Amino acid sequence: MKNSQQKGLPLLRHGHTVCSNVIFSGRAFRAAERGANTMQNEHKRGWILYFSLLGALALLCIVACALWFALGSRPQAQQSAGYLLKDNGGHLALYAADGSGPLAEYDIYTRLLPENDVLALQQGVTVADEAELQQRLEDYGL
Repeated sequence: MKNSQQKGLPLLRHGHTVCSNVIFSGRAFRAAERGANTMQNEHKRGWILYFSLLGALALLCIVACALWFALGSRPQAQQSAGYLLKDNGGHLALYAADGSGPLAEYDIYTRLLPENDVLALQQGVTVADEAELQQRLEDYGL
């Protein structure tokens, strides 16, 4: 009893202590303390779960973007054609898609075409099918 009275806390019967106008028994104080610790642990678990889900979402976005870029370019390569129109010694020539040939040569002088067309023909213009080939030949003046 003397120990509690020296600290300035009045003692009640049966070992109860008055603290800030609230009566706490030893058990009640320990239970309240455990409850506070449990709430702190649950709060920490909530943040850990939140950041784990946020990280997983970021990783999913990165993987989706990588797949989109990787697979996005593939259909264009598959669409790239069965033929290739190129400049061959100043004339327009038709090549296979793999660059073998020429399969045909046309009486179209590439030096007479607009500069953008000449540059494109030097690199090779892809043609998907016969209809597109006929359209391109008409555009170039055949």
